[in-house]
Amino acid sequence: MASKPGGMVRLPPSPSMIASEGHGHAISKAHIRASENGVVSIGCLHMGSLQKIDHIVVLMLENRSFDSLLGTLYPKSDSFEGLTGNEQNPDASGTPVVVWNSPGTDETTMRIPNPDPGELWTDINMQLFGNSVPAPGQRPSMDGFVQNYLAQQQLNPQQTYDPKSVMHYFAPAQVPVLSQLAQKFAVCDHWFASAPCQTWPNR
Repeated sequence: MASKPGGMVRLPPSPSMIASEGHGHAISKAHIRASENGVVSIGCLHMGSLQKIDHIVVLMLENRSFDSLLGTLYPKSDSFEGLTGNEQNPDASGTPVVVWNSPGTDETTMRIPNPDPGELWTDINMQLFGNSVPAPGQRPSMDGFVQNYLAQQQLNPQQTYDPKSVMHYFAPAQVPVLSQLAQKFAVCDHWFASAPCQTWPNR
């Protein structure tokens, strides 16, 4: 799947984490299942263990994708849908722009992508489907992120939009607090936003 770390890849626009007895598991849709008697299990954890949990905390960060902040937390596998390093999106001429990382924690690096990607409904349609008005039932190709990012230049001519910016991801060492929370508790790699649009409808 082509992906775009800087904005919204598989929606969440942001990573979300839940505490689960201190187990550092990545929870994906493959891990969550229900038995015939209605007992839900998450991996090897059963909901009957809920009485052992004192607090459940959900952490949401707006305007960031899972791949951007946690895509390399673990190697990509059946239990963790992270980055391989080969994900790409085409620019306006069709030239692929591959995911990349800028090391360091200086302000310029930590603000990537700067300026921000488009956040309107039409922008996100373009990012997901390759056009702002997808046909009913059209499946997202996930290949319009770079092109939509560059299109923001027309709306903000005083800004400079580098196509690489929107394909940037952070290494765990660059976001140590977030990475520690994900590793010590749990991270949901299939937590989808309710609507492909700005923050408020997804609160």
